[in-house]
Amino acid sequence: MTFDTDKKKVLAKLYKPDKSKKGDVDIQIDYLIDAINEDKDLYTTSSCAGRIVLLKDPESGKKHEAEWPFSSHDEITYEQLIPALNALPEETLWFRMEAVILHVCARTIEAAQSFLDKARSVGLKRAGIFATQNKIMLEVVAVERIDTPIAENGNLLIDTSYLKVLAHYANNKLRETRKRAKRLHALLIRDV
Repeated sequence: MTFDTDKKKVLAKLYKPDKSKKGDVDIQIDYLIDAINEDKDLYTTSSCAGRIVLLKDPESGKKHEAEWPFSSHDEITYEQLIPALNALPEETLWFRMEAVILHVCARTIEAAQSFLDKARSVGLKRAGIFATQNKIMLEVVAVERIDTPIAENGNLLIDTSYLKVLAHYANNKLRETRKRAKRLHALLIRDV
């Protein structure tokens, strides 16, 4: 298939339910996704606006089998976490704040490099180009992250005051990752 055929096929499914756990594009960054997809040389294949989650590790170690007792793409309060902590699993329960992530397909290596340069200039430092015989893909991830175990063997490892601190810092990092997305958006629409 050609780039244009692939782009048309992917974008036809973009705002329909997809295979992600959430099921569709995160509205918190849909403006950025739209700007990328309006570029004739780029399109998104997957994305995340950043999120705060409680994640139960699966025994198998397979990511797609992980359970999320709590997930939010918006800022949270400590109180929102309480229901998910009422029945603690035997497996390790992680508190995570994950940053904005974009997977983008580019028509040419030059288009990929241009997008990568813009992403890095706004602080999306974990970024790279992956080329195969058929596609040029980019993965772009912001640097904000919290990843810490909070329960194990059915027992909470931390006290409630520390959980409040985690929620506070996760909200700060979520705001920062969204600022990076807005700065990238501004660069993309400036060049239109």
